[in-house]
Amino acid sequence: MATENRRGDKPSSEKMAQMERNAYLRARGVDPSLPMQLDIWPNDMRAIPNDYARSALFMVRGRGEERATMQGAVLFHVDKAVTVTYTGIELRAEDDQLVWQQIIHYARELPLGEPVTFSTGQILADIGWKNNGAYYQKVRNCIERLKANSVRVSNVRLGRGVGVSLIARYEFDKETASGSSGALYTVWIDPDLMVFFAGQNYTRVAWVGYRELSPVARRLHDYIASHKAPYPLPLQTFHLMCGSRCSSERKWTQMVKKACLEVQGAGLVKSAWVDSGRVVIER
Repeated sequence: MATENRRGDKPSSEKMAQMERNAYLRARGVDPSLPMQLDIWPNDMRAIPNDYARSALFMVRGRGEERATMQGAVLFHVDKAVTVTYTGIELRAEDDQLVWQQIIHYARELPLGEPVTFSTGQILADIGWKNNGAYYQKVRNCIERLKANSVRVSNVRLGRGVGVSLIARYEFDKETASGSSGALYTVWIDPDLMVFFAGQNYTRVAWVGYRELSPVARRLHDYIASHKAPYPLPLQTFHLMCGSRCSSERKWTQMVKKACLEVQGAGLVKSAWVDSGRVVIER
């Protein structure tokens, strides 16, 4: 006697995850049955998900320090209820963060998953970097690292954890003979990234001032801008958020004091200063 096959009676874990994700998106005004597109923020702004802005995803390390290769590493997040797990080559605020934010800026013009095309010369100009061979290679290295990773975020808000590669796929044409514009890149962004932007759970930054900041000041601004009313930030907490290897408390304090002056001087905050081992911010 044949046995009835009941496979499919109970949704698979993958199906359940998709159902929960879709419910999360609908609750935040996104119809998952339609092509998903990021908000069209102003051209002088850039964006970063709050869960990335408040974590050690983009680290601050010395330029001479070798980048670590991580496998399932749990990165620091200022909110203990959020877990960020990373696999790939270490990403840094000095370059990978800027390249990724600029690519996301291009991608906002199209539904996620559609190809986004730009030249090396274009992205260098938009980031404010020099247009030469060394920076062509810097962009390529950043794009390779942004592709070869997995970022998994788990928290109560998202329900099940969501894992994506910061760039789902990319292609490039060889550099032009003149070298004037460099390689032509085509990049695809995973539509699942929408869960980190849905419901305004991301931060906009004023690009020109932001991109000119030092890595420490940029990460400080990430913390400030991603909170409506930022609490004073303990220096040790900020040290962890930056993934810094600075072992001198005195040196780290001086670096943060300089970062406070930078974000204030750029007009990104009214004032910021270090007091009793904490960064105090006045928006």
